[in-house]
Amino acid sequence: LVFIYQIIKPLKLDKDVPTLGKSHFILGHLPRLIRLRRRWPSEVEKIHSRFKRTWGAELPNLYPLASCALFINDEVNVKYVLQGNFDNYVKGEVFGNWFRDFLGDGIFTVDGAKWKVHRKLISHLFSRNLLRYSATIMRGKLDVVLQDMEEAIDNNG
Repeated sequence: LVFIYQIIKPLKLDKDVPTLGKSHFILGHLPRLIRLRRRWPSEVEKIHSRFKRTWGAELPNLYPLASCALFINDEVNVKYVLQGNFDNYVKGEVFGNWFRDFLGDGIFTVDGAKWKVHRKLISHLFSRNLLRYSATIMRGKLDVVLQDMEEAIDNNG
């Protein structure tokens, strides 16, 4: 039933949340976000300067993933989401059920007290150097995938 509801009535951005303009009826703002990837930091800064607040983008409706994204540019709001208000940002049972076989019963699929335990356990594994190195490797791999997607979008309209 939840699956049918998500297909019929996907999550939408509130009307007062600014977006990147007109979106594709199936792909949403994803093609534009892919095209911006090489200039992402500077483009995001321009968008933040233009909107001066949290803004959003519509994404393809790939159940159980969200069909929209919010980009938060206010430090207070980022801190609110990441540090002190976990209970308002749950993945939920549906997400956990869909991804548990792939991701296990860990930090990526659980909420609440279980999530806090997992977070505390792995928090010691993340140093600045490890994160920088991992981000560099992932960025290179992601660039290859996104380049292929961009070429496919350009070739198919």
